[in-house]
Amino acid sequence: MKKKNIMTVKLKKDQFINKGALITHDMIQCESLEEAINRIEQLMMYRGNGCETGKLRDILEDVSYFKINDIFKKQYELQDKLNKNPRYMCFMDRMRYMQDNATHLNIEFAECLRHFPFKYWKKYPQSELNGFASEEHRKRVAIEMIDMLCFFMNILLSIDITPEELYNLYMEKNDINFKRQDNNY
Repeated sequence: MKKKNIMTVKLKKDQFINKGALITHDMIQCESLEEAINRIEQLMMYRGNGCETGKLRDILEDVSYFKINDIFKKQYELQDKLNKNPRYMCFMDRMRYMQDNATHLNIEFAECLRHFPFKYWKKYPQSELNGFASEEHRKRVAIEMIDMLCFFMNILLSIDITPEELYNLYMEKNDINFKRQDNNY
């Protein structure tokens, strides 16, 4: 039997209240965003509040976080299967694990670079350059990037970064970067 992936969708109660909905729960557990939207729409229709299809995405709180959460969860599951979950390592083993994953991340990055015309002094034939723009090439690069993501995730797991913390730190840093650009950094 296939294991179901369950996601929890947080709801912004105040937005439901503003739309006249009588929602008593602040979370819905479901297998997908579409299921969450359908369940909320059905609940709102049942309560007689009505709901425009497509408007619910504005009500759901940062769905991207839930996808990040899924990536963390799957990476922990893989590390459990490999008996390499950093949660169960002593400090020194965690440090070695981080170093190994940082090395592997660098190797994957170098492999990714091989897929680009990196010699700025070389005149590449147009036929070769066209290959860099192909769907096949894009997919090869994406696969290398996913390999990099896996090793990066292992490093994050090693230092106990949570999906929420990653998301919040990214948003903070992104704000700083925008402010720097606004101030001619």
